[in-house]
Amino acid sequence: MPDGSYQLYTEAGVVHVLCISGLHMSILALYLSIFIERILGRSRRISAAVTILAVLSFLLFIEPSPSSVRAAVMICIIMVGRIFFRLSDRMNNIAIAALLILSIQPLYLFHAGFQLSFITVIGICLGVGKMEKKKKKGNGRLDWLKESLLVSLYASLFSYPIVAYYFYSVSLVGILANLIIVPLSGLLLGFGMLSGILGLFSLQAGVFAAGSVYGILQIFHKICSVLIQLPFAYTLVGRPSLLVILLYYSLLIWFMEFGNRKGGWKIGAVLCSGLFFAVFGNTLFRKETTVAFLDVGQGDAAVISTCDRKTYLIDGGGIYGKELGENVGKNVVLPYLNSLGVSRLDGVFLSHPDSDHMTGLLEVLKEIPTKGLYLSDYPFSETEDIQLLKEMVEKFHVPLYTVKADDASGAFRCLYPFAGVAFRDGDDNHGSMVLQYSYGGTELLFTGDISTEDERFLLEQEADVSADILKVAHHGSKYSSDADFLKAVSPQAAVISCGAGNLYGHPHEETLERLQVAKTEIYRTDTEGAILVKLKRDGTFEIETMAERKPFYENVKEKLEKS
Repeated sequence: MPDGSYQLYTEAGVVHVLCISGLHMSILALYLSIFIERILGRSRRISAAVTILAVLSFLLFIEPSPSSVRAAVMICIIMVGRIFFRLSDRMNNIAIAALLILSIQPLYLFHAGFQLSFITVIGICLGVGKMEKKKKKGNGRLDWLKESLLVSLYASLFSYPIVAYYFYSVSLVGILANLIIVPLSGLLLGFGMLSGILGLFSLQAGVFAAGSVYGILQIFHKICSVLIQLPFAYTLVGRPSLLVILLYYSLLIWFMEFGNRKGGWKIGAVLCSGLFFAVFGNTLFRKETTVAFLDVGQGDAAVISTCDRKTYLIDGGGIYGKELGENVGKNVVLPYLNSLGVSRLDGVFLSHPDSDHMTGLLEVLKEIPTKGLYLSDYPFSETEDIQLLKEMVEKFHVPLYTVKADDASGAFRCLYPFAGVAFRDGDDNHGSMVLQYSYGGTELLFTGDISTEDERFLLEQEADVSADILKVAHHGSKYSSDADFLKAVSPQAAVISCGAGNLYGHPHEETLERLQVAKTEIYRTDTEGAILVKLKRDGTFEIETMAERKPFYENVKEKLEKS
């Protein structure tokens, strides 16, 4: 597949045509039925029996996905009905398919493919049922176009929350793209099958038939390329909460079933209000700010998301030896920012230009517009990393600012390095930015990779380093976090960002012992995953770890495996 094609189809909302899904199973069954009944002249019962065998056999040749299994089960139910001269009910077919799949693999209930497949088909069935009730005689072509558009609309409306929950963005042009591409997918699959069959007898004939496949794919590419140029074609919305999803579906079903009934507007108003407060409640009422210490392995990366919808990044992590574009910025930091719906960063702080702090940050700068990059005012060595940083900043038009002790902006205050001070040992860790962030009376201290020397220098200069939460310096190295420094900070909690089984042995036992003596609660990304701090406006805070926030299905899976 050419580079960018998958992303193109994703943004156009038609990525499902690239997968062996329910759409392909349905087209296969349709072609087979037409061939047996109309060309071979066999009865519908024989056609149904052969179709069942063909569909089930086809599953053996692919890696069955929830979508393809769902389609196969529903097709088989319809075909069994034909054999026994019985009509099937759409919603019953869906329910039987779901129960059968879940009886074999219960954890599919939490699978994105299962949820998307079933919720989309339910939306289509509800929409088709509604259209059938209101169906009137009219212009055949216009009616077909209207019905096709409505089916595409219902499929999209029902799938949007699930797509947003797992992929953080939705394609608003998918309604139009599917209207054109889904019908053409039947031709695409037909010519593809014809090409394969002809190729068994004549390579030239197979290649000739494949020319039609190429032509249809070029049409797909052109349609997608045009549609994604439209405003808001592919919109980043972030991950909605389960409450938002529940209210959305309640409002959608109410609108479909009761929207035109007398007095129905009252229920609609209540649901709309609930949805509004679920989305904007934090900004308007709770005023909760979060700080996420991401699990980027042996590196540092923290994201501050404020209650007034501002977002800041402090370092971006980086795994040594991994190429730019394949590192933790792309695989960890960006997905987290996307889940928040962040389309622009209000500030990025780079403590110092070591690769385990900077590589991921550069990947973020490439993808998300940034108002400014802040770097320590320190004479760092002119390394390849520094040159790359300058090139990236210039290429993506990111303003670059240098900061030193006593510089402050809003809730941020720089404590280190001091102006005009430089160490002669060539260790750029001495230039690490020490940054203090305050919200609601709670203070966090980010210390980069400073060493004991830098900590003593800060204390000698009588810098106010007190904080409630400390990001432990240099991944928990024993050459940082001196006892006197910890006494001055007096943190209630300390976060150590390091990689599991790292070569340096971080965090060192000496550091852990000093933190325990200081009666500080320790959190580690190597053992607990990402660490989320929720700052309240009354000065209190809560800390959650990903180890504590295991998805429900993982807990269920563990219990099933133990039993």
